[in-house]
Amino acid sequence: MILTISVFAYSVFPQFEREEFDVVYHIAAYAAEGLSHFIRNYNYQNNLIATTNLITQSIRNGNVKKFVFTSSIAVYGSGRPPMTEDMEPLPEDPYGISKLACEYDLKAAHAMFGLDYVIFRPHNVYGPGQIRQGKMATVIGIFEDCFIKGKALPIVKPGTQSRRFTHIKDTVEVCFKAWKANKCRYYSISNNTSLTIIEVAKLFNSKIKYLSPRKGERYASALSGMSLNNKVYKNLGKIQLKDYIFEFLKKHT
Repeated sequence: MILTISVFAYSVFPQFEREEFDVVYHIAAYAAEGLSHFIRNYNYQNNLIATTNLITQSIRNGNVKKFVFTSSIAVYGSGRPPMTEDMEPLPEDPYGISKLACEYDLKAAHAMFGLDYVIFRPHNVYGPGQIRQGKMATVIGIFEDCFIKGKALPIVKPGTQSRRFTHIKDTVEVCFKAWKANKCRYYSISNNTSLTIIEVAKLFNSKIKYLSPRKGERYASALSGMSLNNKVYKNLGKIQLKDYIFEFLKKHT
């Protein structure tokens, strides 16, 4: 049985009492890295407290065999190139801090209660169904929305911020394979191509407008190595962003 439920305590507790869950996939989050500096309490309530509610009930339930958690590349912070998988996590915003705290809580739950876990650190996921408007919108979603409306694509200066955009299909495939592998491991899900925001915008062949630099902006998310000693397993997606955008343009031009 698969159920989608709220992760707040008043919703979680009754669900765990009624159902016998085998696996908990926790992929919900309020993913706003730069914004998280200004909504600290909201960030921790949604990303940390809500996650510990699920972990606590998974332990109490007694039937949960594995907890699958979607963390973030934000746990590494930025500004320390070249970034590699074996770097010590050093988050620089409340969002990354909350995700790293959840990872530590899962490791503690495993050591104390035997709750197995899988932790994913995806890189800038995009694809069908992504949010195109509002504070939670992805950069690819924003560009798509502006292109459809005939508006200039907004780029936060300087535009040389680099990202490894990873398609949702590649991400889901790794999540499923990792669950079947039945190991307590960390997985990085990325792409072998690193692109700057300017390079991505140019793929749309559209007008561009530059916005003022934004506090909390992450300038790099391009991990280049992996360490098996730290149990971080690097996975590269097959779908390239340029091909995805090409198909998008065919459909909307």
